[in-house]
Amino acid sequence: MGLRIKIWLLSCLLALLLTGCGLVTRTSPDPLPQKKKPAPEETEPQVELLQEPAPAPEPDLLPGPAVTVDGMELPGGSVRNGDVLYVRLQELVQALGTELSWNEASGGGSFLWKEEPVCLAQRAASFRWGGRFYDLGETLLTAGGEVWVPVTALCRELGMGILEDPEEQHLYITPAAGSWTVPEGYRVPILMYHGVTDETWGYAELFVSPADMEAQLQYLADNGYETIWFSDLARIDEIEKPVLLTFDDGYGDNYAELFPLLEKYRAKATIFVVTASVDNNPRSLTAEQIREMAASGLVDFQSHTVTHPYLGSLTPEMQEQELCGSRLALTRLTGRIPYVLCYPSGHFNQTTVELTRKYYSFGVNMSGGTYTTAPDPYRISRWYVPRDTGLAVFAAMLE
Repeated sequence: MGLRIKIWLLSCLLALLLTGCGLVTRTSPDPLPQKKKPAPEETEPQVELLQEPAPAPEPDLLPGPAVTVDGMELPGGSVRNGDVLYVRLQELVQALGTELSWNEASGGGSFLWKEEPVCLAQRAASFRWGGRFYDLGETLLTAGGEVWVPVTALCRELGMGILEDPEEQHLYITPAAGSWTVPEGYRVPILMYHGVTDETWGYAELFVSPADMEAQLQYLADNGYETIWFSDLARIDEIEKPVLLTFDDGYGDNYAELFPLLEKYRAKATIFVVTASVDNNPRSLTAEQIREMAASGLVDFQSHTVTHPYLGSLTPEMQEQELCGSRLALTRLTGRIPYVLCYPSGHFNQTTVELTRKYYSFGVNMSGGTYTTAPDPYRISRWYVPRDTGLAVFAAMLE
């Protein structure tokens, strides 16, 4: 038997043995190989990161008018955001004579006004003052790293006087020209002068001598009197011996003779100015003198109309021109809105009083004795101090 046959027989025998043992099984033809799907890659769980919101874009602000607050022009002026006028909050607070406390982290802060905190927040369109909330209309803004506040709304709600001067692109804000009350029933001697000089002209009795004026100021100082302005009437219940010194017309000797005496005795005075005479009458105050005296902190300038007419004899339209024209002229001169009108020659009628209420807080008469604070502040009386008034008569006026 050939070798090849032997090998074949042995192979067949081996196959039979393995099949019998179950080690080899017959199967259908192998299917086509399948591509294995790759195992999914293991990835770290996705975590959504919290990001700080992007800062709001700074608003597109346009230049606004100049702004003067209580005689101080704000160095940064104002800007407009739409129809709303904004000023830097820090500058406004400084002009009001108080201090701002601001927390950058919380976006809020406060300042004191009339002994109550005014609380503001950047994202709020209102503020809190005296336990109440007041509407600002718009929220505060941040621009150039500074906080800006809607100035007109804030100051109006805080009771300040506001005067817009579109002709000269200027906004004036004066706290004393706003809304405030006077405690009633307090006697306040108000003294009426005109000129202070020995070089008299016209009606000589209108001019007190400088020597007599100094003697009277010395008497006030020696006897504990406090010279005040009309704005001080808001705290009249805190002043033991008040006296108001008023000077009508605005003569030049008020600067040359009176002003040095006021500085010497640190006395306050109110001058009622006829505005048409400023820089036009050689016997009247100049604009430069008025500004210097107003800046001293001793002299308060108030209205005596434009031309010193008998108001009661004018038409309502003419009266209003006298009142408004004087108010605007004095505001431009001093940076403060006048809030007291002195009726020229004490002549007025009911129309005058109604118009005065519209533009001023007080109306002052020529004479009538000691003033007692009352609900009607438009018929305020004064003591007339003529030339050669002795100290005994002067002292009697104060009682």
